[in-house]
Amino acid sequence: MKIDMHFHVVGRGKEIDQVDDQVFFYPEDNNTLLTSVLYRLVEEYLGQAGADFDQSGTIDTEEYLNLIYRYLNTSKEIDGVVLLGLDALYRPKSGRLDKKKTDLWVSNRVLAKKVKELNERLMREDDPKKRGKRFYWGVCPQRSGGCTHEIDSLCAAHQSSGL
Repeated sequence: MKIDMHFHVVGRGKEIDQVDDQVFFYPEDNNTLLTSVLYRLVEEYLGQAGADFDQSGTIDTEEYLNLIYRYLNTSKEIDGVVLLGLDALYRPKSGRLDKKKTDLWVSNRVLAKKVKELNERLMREDDPKKRGKRFYWGVCPQRSGGCTHEIDSLCAAHQSSGL
């Protein structure tokens, strides 16, 4: 089985309190040059790739996941993809969430739910080869400064998917 290990999840959720239901992305309160440039490039690339299904001019989580689903579903080489979460930033001394510095937060709960939905969708495909493909999830903690693809997360996601 070939797995693509690097799919960061994106979205346009503006309410940090709804992070268990959607990807939180709000760079406007902490807009650095890197964030501005990177965001524009990602939106442009995804738009060119056909991810803006509703033609709203922005890419939400569902549109992005539909694009990844289409890529996996039509790939003759890849049998699975790992969707990456991203932790929020916390204040080192208090351990409290730093809402100002958290521009992007992809929670484990939202990923686990989306992976389960995507795998259930794959299981409804007519083609048995497509039914054998899988979505997994891992976490990319911001605080550590680098991505770690946790096998425990992959196992937990696979077990929770019921597949």
